[in-house]
Amino acid sequence: MKRVILPIAILAGAIALAALLISTPTRIEEASPDVIPVTVRVMEARRDSTGLTVHSQGKVQAAQHVTLSAGDYETAMARAQAGLQQAQAEADHAQAELQRIRNLAEQRLVSQAELQNAQRGDAVAQARLADAQASVRQAQLDLDRTQLRAPFNALVQAKDVELGQFINRAQSVAVLYGSDTVEVRVPLAIRQLGYLDLPLGQRGELPPEVAPAVMLTGMYGGRQHKSHGALVRVEAAIDETSNS
Repeated sequence: MKRVILPIAILAGAIALAALLISTPTRIEEASPDVIPVTVRVMEARRDSTGLTVHSQGKVQAAQHVTLSAGDYETAMARAQAGLQQAQAEADHAQAELQRIRNLAEQRLVSQAELQNAQRGDAVAQARLADAQASVRQAQLDLDRTQLRAPFNALVQAKDVELGQFINRAQSVAVLYGSDTVEVRVPLAIRQLGYLDLPLGQRGELPPEVAPAVMLTGMYGGRQHKSHGALVRVEAAIDETSNS
């Protein structure tokens, strides 16, 4: 009998306790959390231009210009100038002597042969002076050629000589390409030629009045660049493999 009553009593007590807890719940008061202020540093944003620095490394070396040894040409120039001074002095003397002989010839104080000799001496002196002037110009030209200069704005693509190297006449020293204008070879399909509105059978250089305008685009430094030009030449050949 006790075994039956004890479990029933425990169960009844548990039910009663549960009912008591449900009927009298514990109320928790709501409270807002404490806000702890955070210290920050602010500044006003302004739109402005600034420079970007790109860091790199390289070997420092002196800039070099292509020049030839000018010692021999400077000596030749000095000799040519000395010869010019001598020829100038002889020409002045011959001219003055001719004028003196002419004055005497008018007074019949000298013979005709002496007058002819004075005229010949003046002509020879003038010819020597012209030759000396030509020698000075040639010496100056040879001296100027010791400084190699391109006849157009250019960049050096490749150099064939080194500092201190001896070179021969007509030897190539560098390969240059112009920096003002460029040529771009673009293959075109045969069917694309009709879009250019060129005369039938047109080959070689195109006259400016029929040359179509061209706009080239390319990427450099992450940006697209455009350049305007014109079609200046059409090759007289067709690629059999690509029909262009």
